[in-house]
Amino acid sequence: SVTSSLGTPAYETGDQSSNITLTSGNVTLVNGTLQNWVNGDTTTSNATHSWYWGVVSAAGIWIKFDYGSGNTKLITENKFYTSGGYSSAGGTWQWQGSNNDSDWTDIGSTWDKVCSTTLTVTAMSGNTNSYRYYRMLGISGTTLDPWDKEIEFKVTPITTTVVAAGTLISDTQTAPAATTEVSGVILY
Repeated sequence: SVTSSLGTPAYETGDQSSNITLTSGNVTLVNGTLQNWVNGDTTTSNATHSWYWGVVSAAGIWIKFDYGSGNTKLITENKFYTSGGYSSAGGTWQWQGSNNDSDWTDIGSTWDKVCSTTLTVTAMSGNTNSYRYYRMLGISGTTLDPWDKEIEFKVTPITTTVVAAGTLISDTQTAPAATTEVSGVILY
């Protein structure tokens, strides 16, 4: 039997760059690298520790977070750290999840990436599925150009318990004569 239980959700903080690989589609960075977004630095605004993309249409832009082969996460919230300075939205976005990197499922509602110093997005709060890939998909609006310093995810730990217990049942067999070879069939 296999059973799963959910733990208490908590933010994964610190350097996650060895656990998450970031890629993008239709994104032209002005400075820094996307991988800087998960390096654990919530305070520094420069090309070594953060990134920015300038002012462009958000529609069709995507940023993908890959947890790697055999790894899935149940994410219910995220937090952005930026250099701030803007009160308007930096585009409307949709979170999506996938386990095969081709079939994407919308998670929660769309949300606006307001470029305040810290932005908590609860759009994924109803997520009940674990995914290997998460994607931020641009729906509409325009991106802004503050430094994006860090993104952190609130993850619900899942404990899976496998009980492999059973009893082998067999009929007694007696060889009719001395044998040099034995064979058998086990049905599982």
